[in-house]
Amino acid sequence: MPFRVPRNTDPGWFVKAKRRLAATPLDKFGSLPQSRQLPGLLATLGAEVHHQRGSLLVLLDRADMVSPAFLRPVIDILDQSSQYLALVAMRPGHAARVIGGSEHDAVAGDHFDIIHLGIHPYSQEWVDFMLQAVSAQIQESRITPKIEELRHGVISLARDSVRTALELFGWLCADGSVDPVKNLRLGLEDLRESTL
Repeated sequence: MPFRVPRNTDPGWFVKAKRRLAATPLDKFGSLPQSRQLPGLLATLGAEVHHQRGSLLVLLDRADMVSPAFLRPVIDILDQSSQYLALVAMRPGHAARVIGGSEHDAVAGDHFDIIHLGIHPYSQEWVDFMLQAVSAQIQESRITPKIEELRHGVISLARDSVRTALELFGWLCADGSVDPVKNLRLGLEDLRESTL
């Protein structure tokens, strides 16, 4: 099932390619794990995109949400060429074993690096990262002096979870909020219930 990349790729080509892939019967993909076509496709796309716009960045988020058996193509693209840069985000778990057991294909430190975020959630480096992540999502005008006082406490409570920090800040900055502390308590109770 070869894909031909045109000389002048545009967003329309990607939309058509996505539709074509979605409509293709599953049995057509049976030989793909052995053929390793994804790195070749990305290298070709990367070379074409580089001529038009610059480097191709491939972002794959929440890779741990799929069955580890289906991560083989993801590991293949970690063996990167100069035509593209791949970034895969996943939580520790079974999926990490698939990457660890792929020493014949992509080798950590040679083909890719592993960066662990949130290992030291009380370090200043992590606190700074969390503050930047929250600031990127919440308008500065919504951060009142009262919320400013609670900011480091919220980040301490969130530990290694950017999502938890954003949810708590969302409660703190709720529209029409008169008492941010009360809102924070409601947010913590909501998180506790959803976790349990």
